[in-house]
Amino acid sequence: MKKESERSIATIMFADIFALTAMPAEMDREEATMLMNETFNLMGKNIENIEGKTVRFTDDCVMATFGVPRAMASPGQSINVRRTLK
Repeated sequence: MKKESERSIATIMFADIFALTAMPAEMDREEATMLMNETFNLMGKNIENIEGKTVRFTDDCVMATFGVPRAMASPGQSINVRRTLK
């Protein structure tokens, strides 16, 4: 069986939460955990809303893909990913 391949434009996003290392010093552990969970939940929903796929959350980082396995509507769509997540 021969596998078919397809060339397409894709975006792989790595994002971390700014100043996370200072956060625990300023708030207790439960508050920091709740804030992180809310932030990751919101990021995950926004990634899905713009046809992305969350690959993983690690520590204070998120990795997501756009245009894989289904190509994006237009190559310029990947530029809007960062703006949408701000």
